[in-house]
Amino acid sequence: RWQDLNVISSLLKSFFRKLPEPLFTDDKYNDFIEANRIEDARERMRTLRKLIRDLPGHYYETLKFLVGHLKTIADHSEKNKMEPRNLALVFGPTLVRTSEDNMTDMVTHMPDRYKIVETLIQHSDWFFSDEEDKGERTPVGDKEPQAVPNIEYLLPNIGRTVPPGDPGSGGGVRRGGRLTCLPESVD
Repeated sequence: RWQDLNVISSLLKSFFRKLPEPLFTDDKYNDFIEANRIEDARERMRTLRKLIRDLPGHYYETLKFLVGHLKTIADHSEKNKMEPRNLALVFGPTLVRTSEDNMTDMVTHMPDRYKIVETLIQHSDWFFSDEEDKGERTPVGDKEPQAVPNIEYLLPNIGRTVPPGDPGSGGGVRRGGRLTCLPESVD
């Protein structure tokens, strides 16, 4: 049974990864990253909501349905262990990206990608409500803690990875569809 769930999850991620343009669209990607970095939690939420509502209609509706589904999964986290944070770790890099993702952006924006998806799952009803913003309160206080993992140690090692489809460069090994970083020489 768990194998089936992994297959379905992988298929869903593959579908979103192979879209010609990501769900968060190339032209709005940097706006989403900047919005996620706004210190004031209320302003951050309002800006993210505006950006989501500015997505093309079919992108908005697809995102609304997907986030609603992820919220349903998170609502059963006591059984499936998939809390919003875990779901964000799985789906964030697939959903919040550019068509021409490069390794530096992937590493430096990694915490933002996770946090955006986690926030959408946690507050999906508010983000996707049909009501207009008429002085509506955001679902957070003035400051919302935003833990950002330390990625500084990853940046110097970017050049040591093998891009997908480049098996001969020797900088990494593909195992089970994942890229593994290896030291240049092993003594």
